[in-house]
Amino acid sequence: MVSDMLLIAASMIGGFIFAALLTDGDVDDDDNMGGGMMIPVNNPIG
Repeated sequence: MVSDMLLIAASMIGGFIFAALLTDGDVDDDDNMGGGMMIPVNNPIG
């Protein structure tokens, strides 16, 4: 039972690393404001 869970966890981590290596690293959202950038907002309560 425990070894099955370790095998599943290791394969999921390995799959994530493999998918991260296959994708290009040029996915940044700093080009314009239309992509939903998180910008701090001044919201005075009182």
